[in-house]
Amino acid sequence: ADYPAALELARNAAIRFTQLGDGDNEGRALNSVGNALWRLGDFAGAQSHYETSLGLARKLGNLQREASVLNNLGNVAADQGHYPEAMRFYLESMEVATRAGDKEHAHTVLNNLGETYEKLGDLAEALESHLECQRQIPDSDHSAAALSKYNIGRLYRKLGDADNGLLHF
Repeated sequence: ADYPAALELARNAAIRFTQLGDGDNEGRALNSVGNALWRLGDFAGAQSHYETSLGLARKLGNLQREASVLNNLGNVAADQGHYPEAMRFYLESMEVATRAGDKEHAHTVLNNLGETYEKLGDLAEALESHLECQRQIPDSDHSAAALSKYNIGRLYRKLGDADNGLLHF
């Protein structure tokens, strides 16, 4: 939770990996720089670092990182209210994760898609995304399962189905 310290460490790591010519870990460090900047509210800085990390992931063929960074770019767009742009990033992230066979990533993107559909006012599509998210969560990820159940319950309540909402809460 100490994002200024995390930012400094990630920047130092990115510099070191660049000096070593380790593009894969440089990309991971740049993604971490982006994460810290995003949490600190520097959306332009986060986007810039994510885009550089994305370029490295694509150059090196690291599909899992590519999917992760695309999701992060979606988060930055969503936090700025650019929901159609966020949707494009999330959908591309899902497509890349599917190509990579990365099932762990799917539930994170589906949750983000659900939240974005909700902000766009499409509650039915939001619910479908969250229901699919619930199906994708590994049995061992209790935190993600709880968040998903909460989101599903909240959407059922908004849709006027309090009984289903209570079941999920």
